[in-house]
Amino acid sequence: MKFGKKSLILLATVAILLIAAVPVLAAPLERTIVIEVRNKTGEAVSLVLNGPEETQTVFLNANQTLKVRVAPGDYFYKYEACGLMNRAFTQVTDSGDVLTLKKCAGTALSNIAIHNQTDSPIIVMLSGAGGSFGYWVPSSGTTIQIPAGGYNFTSVACLSESGTIKASSRLEQPLVWTWTCQGASLETSAE
Repeated sequence: MKFGKKSLILLATVAILLIAAVPVLAAPLERTIVIEVRNKTGEAVSLVLNGPEETQTVFLNANQTLKVRVAPGDYFYKYEACGLMNRAFTQVTDSGDVLTLKKCAGTALSNIAIHNQTDSPIIVMLSGAGGSFGYWVPSSGTTIQIPAGGYNFTSVACLSESGTIKASSRLEQPLVWTWTCQGASLETSAE
């Protein structure tokens, strides 16, 4: 019987301690701030925030924005994207702070309007750091979108032609690439 009373008293003591601890465990962090985390990398990432409170890990899908509750202060953060481990520091000072995970290099796109003035369909093939692409361009022309970068091109228009083209996302868009039987020319346009 003594063992039963001791067990009952021990069980009651543990229960009272747990009941008293629940509000402390469930209480939100004192003085927290909501920051906005914007994932512009183009990939799903796992963001690790090391700061004044416990380390937090936040999972974001590509192009997702989340509101995260943190304590104010200095943070070291890291995430893997673009094939690299990205590390940086930020300071959280007030609600309205935004942490933007930057776009991966090489994902900038260039729009190219191909004006076909050869009077027949042509084939244009591009090969460069952004990949290899082949396009059948009708006599009415077409618009393509490729990763920004330098490309070698070959084409079967009036005669076989080849050369280089620089597809930039910083120039006015779209780039206008005009094909005639006298050759190809590239210019920017504010169309």
